[in-house]
Amino acid sequence: MDQRSIPAAEVSGAAKALVKGLAMLDLLMQHPGGLRLSEVIGQSGVPKGTALRLLETLTASGAVAVDEAGVYRLGFRCAIWGSAFLESLDIRRLARDVLARLADVTGETCHLGIRDDLQVVYLDKIDGKHAIRMFSRIGGTNPLYCAGLGKAILAFLPEADVARVVAAGLAPRTENTITDAETLRRDMATVRHRGYSVDDVENEDGVRCAGAPIFDHQNRVVASISVAGPAYRMTRERIKALGPEIRDAADEVSRRLGAHRPVSTTA
Repeated sequence: MDQRSIPAAEVSGAAKALVKGLAMLDLLMQHPGGLRLSEVIGQSGVPKGTALRLLETLTASGAVAVDEAGVYRLGFRCAIWGSAFLESLDIRRLARDVLARLADVTGETCHLGIRDDLQVVYLDKIDGKHAIRMFSRIGGTNPLYCAGLGKAILAFLPEADVARVVAAGLAPRTENTITDAETLRRDMATVRHRGYSVDDVENEDGVRCAGAPIFDHQNRVVASISVAGPAYRMTRERIKALGPEIRDAADEVSRRLGAHRPVSTTA
């Protein structure tokens, strides 16, 4: 039937049912252990008859599953939808315009990186406008513990991962590289507090940068962005001024990935 021939009242009713059905899925999402019918009714405020009809429809579609004990949970269809959505997310594509804007505003080279075990891999970059700038290449790597991109990721990893980085050794890359485990952990706490990392000429002589973490829909750190340049341009004072801007740019990409963690407010 052509939708234009459907009575307005039926369209309105279908839309309301859809909204209630989505709200029911959201409710079940918040209770991984499942809910009984009485709990669904009590927490959703939907009348018993309506709740039963919605649950039957959702169960028939595979969006909801019910076991022999009468406990309703999200069904396999939700996993398929979620997987398809996640596969459609290309972090390089999602971050590209943010990276370009940051490079335009700062005039410096901006990077996007992802973790590869104990290293950070340069996934994308946009060069700054200056003739003298940091040399880097897409596909290149640096240690997590000393590069701005890496430190932004490391600070938000579980302690077990930090311990692995420390156990592998904190080899000096420059005279400023942090090579003491406790000093590194204090630095990671500072990164978490202000929301951005600082590579104070710790990874490459003459280069200073700041980075910020990117989080996914489960609030897991999955990538980072950074702004890097010669230390004489990227002074500590300029890093302090740019840090919140880099953090805000990373937060924008995080939101595009579905993250809902609170952003830091301390610059």
